[in-house]
Amino acid sequence: MPNATAAQIKEIEGFIEKEKKASDDKLQGPDSKEAKKNYQTAIELADKYFKIKLHPNCFGEPEYKHSKRVSGSTVPRLKDGKPKGQFTIGEKAFFYANKPSAIWLAATKVHEILGHCANGFKVEMQKGLGTDEEFPMATQNLPEEEDEFLAYKVMLEWEKKLGLTEAMKKGIKDWMKYYYKGMSKEKQAKYKKEFPWLALRQTQQEFNGVLANVMIPGGALVQSRYGIAFKTETTTSVAELVVALSEGDVTEFYALNPELPGNLQDSRPVNVGTLDSISVELDRSSDTVNVSPQNWGSVREAVKEQKVAPESKASVLLRR
Repeated sequence: MPNATAAQIKEIEGFIEKEKKASDDKLQGPDSKEAKKNYQTAIELADKYFKIKLHPNCFGEPEYKHSKRVSGSTVPRLKDGKPKGQFTIGEKAFFYANKPSAIWLAATKVHEILGHCANGFKVEMQKGLGTDEEFPMATQNLPEEEDEFLAYKVMLEWEKKLGLTEAMKKGIKDWMKYYYKGMSKEKQAKYKKEFPWLALRQTQQEFNGVLANVMIPGGALVQSRYGIAFKTETTTSVAELVVALSEGDVTEFYALNPELPGNLQDSRPVNVGTLDSISVELDRSSDTVNVSPQNWGSVREAVKEQKVAPESKASVLLRR
């Protein structure tokens, strides 16, 4: 359950709706006093209802800045000789999929406050424009890729407190993958241990196409996102388990169950369609059907139609 109640979320989104009407009004516009007032109220209520505490590395409460291209922005500044983050909230933070979203607004604030500000800042001496004289400047503690990666990571850590949707989580993970690719090999090795799915090359659609025929035998213990291990009663497809135990999130499922068959996320990722061999092993038969990448589709259909195993479900093992 999110920290904010349904009524509180509706209240915040009510102010966003009011702002949108004021912003669209030709006589008022996005920079009008009424528009800014409603957005600023929504920003403050997001902190209050979702219980987001301001980090000491922040200048103070963020202000709304009209920008249709930006959700949030944190800029290092010196305040009394100490480096802090001054951040603003843009128009994109108030909407998700073109609809008012208190959840996405709160998620954006978590990204900026508990991400960028918490990552910290430092003071560096830098030359001024057009001069060789050096001046103290506030900069980020971490390289940009790692700083952004960790800011998105904290959004996932707040998943339940915010009430993130599956689409939101997928988008956050996509950004984490994007910034992960720009890190040094040492940093990639560090974070891949924590998030094995970062090394995946397959799309979720391609992955699901294989997992529909990857079976887990009865009696297997499978970890879920709920912190509980479930035991399979009968042979069950990984695709079914992913939906039931990880709400359809393949990458999360294998992060929790790295030892299960079908896991293609180790340091030698395999692209779907280029597997060396795939074996279909029958539960009640010693027969084995060896499958090449070329005829995998026809065998998959045979398994689906139970032509290969008319009296039982099939268990598919992926072999590299």
